[in-house]
Order: sequence, then structure tokens, then C-alpha cells
Amino acid sequence: MAGIGIPIVRCKNTRNYGYLVVLGVMSLANAEVHLRHFGFTVTDADFGTTMMLNLIILMIVLMGGRVIPFFTQSALSEAATQIRKPIEFGAVGLSIALIFGEVLNLPPELLVILAGLVMIFHALRLIGWHDSRIWETPLLWVLHLGYDLLVVGYGLTAQAKFGGILPFLATHVFTTGGIGMVTLGMMARVSLGHSGRPLQPPLLTILAFVLLNVSSLLRVAAPVFFPSAYGTLILLSGSVWILAFAFFLWNYFPILAAPRIDWRPGCQNPKSRP
Repeated sequence: MAGIGIPIVRCKNTRNYGYLVVLGVMSLANAEVHLRHFGFTVTDADFGTTMMLNLIILMIVLMGGRVIPFFTQSALSEAATQIRKPIEFGAVGLSIALIFGEVLNLPPELLVILAGLVMIFHALRLIGWHDSRIWETPLLWVLHLGYDLLVVGYGLTAQAKFGGILPFLATHVFTTGGIGMVTLGMMARVSLGHSGRPLQPPLLTILAFVLLNVSSLLRVAAPVFFPSAYGTLILLSGSVWILAFAFFLWNYFPILAAPRIDWRPGCQNPKSRP
């Protein structure tokens, strides 16, 4: 946390101070997991792990609302992107409410309604950000598609609370799909922009975007549609996931290990970026 917080404060990037609060709560969730290992616990068995997952999703929700429409508008002239304040506040507020609802162990009926509302608001949020031309730009569609998978994850969460499906299906859509896609897409885009390079990812990285989708599909579909081949498909899903990030590492290690090509300093004016 200090490694991230010091540069943010040093650059006076006040818009990112809120993330330090989330990171602080993440530190507490992490501490809970370790304390449990030593026998100190007053919570359910998976509290720390579940809270950490929810906080990572919240980070993507907060970050996505700033960068996905901004990147879309920057890349596409006269983009049809709309940022509707009631939808934005509703999506973020309901995501936080769902986290508190799970912490407080609200009745399943209430959690079903709450998770369903979260799904609807995030779907409306994503529709407002959409422009049909994003599918021509890999650095855009990877972010939009990753956020799509968060919407699916919230929908599956509602079904899981209702008892219609196993909860781990929602977890894998969130992790292998939403978190994986948005994380890889952000790393690919920001690494190019902050190193002064053109915003065009290498072909292997575009293939990595596709492979992450394949990995997520295999991970979620295997136990539902192909239970007899579960072990094989899970192994294949993990292998494809690893290969995707290996492609990214192959392309981006030389970029990240080198200075900016325009030799500008890395700490820029925070007002110039989201």
C-alpha cells in the first residue's frame, strides 16, 4: 500500500486518494486470512477471501467508470459514449451495498434482489459507454468485454443467492473473466500510453485477449455442460490462461524494462489523465 500511496500523494493526485481507502480495507482482509491461519478468528471460514474478491471487483467498478468511457472517447472521434450520473452513482452505490449485505449476512431473498439490481445498473452503465466502433479497436473491446463479464457475474450471483446455481460459477466469471480481462486490458493500454508508444498492442497481446475469453468460457462451462470432462477442461482452461499472460509478458517486458521512448518523466500532471 505504501508503494502505491507514496507516489499518489507525491504527485498530489487527489482523485486517487479514495483508492487508498479501498487498499486499506484490502490490507485488513488480507490480515484476517493470515490471522485465521494462526487460529485467531471470529468470522466465517472464507470471510477474508470473499471480502478481498469483492474489493477487487469494487476497484474495477470504480476504475472502470473513469477510464473505460474516457479511453473510448479518446480513441473514437465523436464517440456515442454517455455518462449518466444517476446510473453511475447507482451502480457504484449498489455494488457497495451488496458487499455490506454479504458482510451483514442479510436474508438470501434480499441479496437476490440487491444482486439483481446491481446487474441491471451495471448493464445500463455499460450500454451508456458503448459505441459500435469499439469492436474495431482491441484496447477498447477488451475493457468493454471484461466489464460485460462483471455484469454476467452479478447476474450469476443473484441466481446463486436464489439457489439456482452453484456460487463458484459466479466467482469464476468474476475472476477468470472480468478481473482477468480488465486487468490485462488496462496493463496493455497503460503500458503503451505511459511509455510514449502508439496505442496499438502487438498481435500476440491481441491473441492473449482472445485466449482469456476462451479460458473463462472453459472454466465456467466445464462443470455445467461437460461434467465428465471436468478435470481435462479445467486443466486446459488454466493452461490457456497462463499462455495468455505469457504472450503479454513476451511483448511487454522489453517495454516495461526500458525508459519512455520520448524520455518524458513518468510522474505527469494528474489532471491530464483519468
